[in-house]
Amino acid sequence: MQVSQSLKPAGNLAKHVNARLPHRQLFSEQLLLTWLLQLLMALDYIHRKGVLHRALSLDSVAISENAHVKLAGFALPGLIARGQNFLQPSDREYCLSPELCRGEGHHTNKGDVWSLGCLMWALASLEYPFHGRSLQQLVRNIFAKPLRADQLPGCYSQPFRHIITNKLLNKDQYKRPGPSELLFDSTMIKNMQQYAATASQLKKEF
Repeated sequence: MQVSQSLKPAGNLAKHVNARLPHRQLFSEQLLLTWLLQLLMALDYIHRKGVLHRALSLDSVAISENAHVKLAGFALPGLIARGQNFLQPSDREYCLSPELCRGEGHHTNKGDVWSLGCLMWALASLEYPFHGRSLQQLVRNIFAKPLRADQLPGCYSQPFRHIITNKLLNKDQYKRPGPSELLFDSTMIKNMQQYAATASQLKKEF
């Protein structure tokens, strides 16, 4: 199961994104699809157990020596602290869902899916989809900025970009699919079939 903090990590996703930034060296689509599959399976597992992650970001996903991603850095329940609106956003806050920004109750499983979408966008483009010099500005951008598949690098297929922009990052939480539904997406099913054959090749890329 891809939920662990103890299997000889090779850093976290933030470390590997930062290492690729200077030369804009993008990850392959097959590697990103494999990580997406592993993270969806992990989220589906913890959600079925009644557990939410609440802090999914590049910093909170560890990578094992064999290039498998592992959920780490779970957060305790809670909303944004009052009085923090003008501070520099943290890695976690770049992945805040629109509904949480609007104060619509507590974080839900759909919030974890949104955070996963922000994480996958960052892996595909080497930067988060929303930015702001302050938390207040970041929240405004989350509400205002439209997301389109063509904003992601053209080296990735349309179905892959569609999963990120139209499903994971659907701003309407009621139209945003959960992990179990996403695992039955045709693109993910195809990736499951290819995973065993490409595991060793992906490890070499990583």
